[in-house]
Amino acid sequence: MRNQEGSALLIAVLVMVAITIIGVIAIQTSSTELSIAAHDKWHKMTFFGTDGVTSEITPELIEQAIEERGFGDTTPVAYGPSGDLQVHVSDFYLNEEGTCEANIPSPTNRDVEIANQGETSVYLRIYGDTEFSPGNALQLPEGYHGRGKGAAGGGAIIIYNVRGLGIGANETKARISTRYMHVI
Repeated sequence: MRNQEGSALLIAVLVMVAITIIGVIAIQTSSTELSIAAHDKWHKMTFFGTDGVTSEITPELIEQAIEERGFGDTTPVAYGPSGDLQVHVSDFYLNEEGTCEANIPSPTNRDVEIANQGETSVYLRIYGDTEFSPGNALQLPEGYHGRGKGAAGGGAIIIYNVRGLGIGANETKARISTRYMHVI
């Protein structure tokens, strides 16, 4: 008990080492959380960009393509003031449901491409199946009974399957699949 002159220094050094260890752990935790937040932000940007194109823009594009009977023979067709929307297959609205592998969009397998949407580029494959609308199974022979009573009188629908692939910043990807119904 007589020789306690260096104990205060030793206790101070141990306290400083403990505080340093706690500080290093706190810095590593906050760096990890910042990285997680950045990845979450990039993923959400890609997801919502892809969802907006697939769910909101594509139905209008399908309707315009049906009305115009395609966008012409030029491939790709630039649509819009900036040319960011490119239609690579102008009669995409006539596509019938194909094999599963052919339906998957990619940067090389796409009907429509929207580039430079923020940091996300979206690639779309669009396929439609023609069906009778519910409750109109007898519409086909009704065409013989007069004008407007057959399938062309509103008894058929085309259900479009729209598949989108969004590729965003830091290699984030989002795949969205929606359906759109066009009444004939």
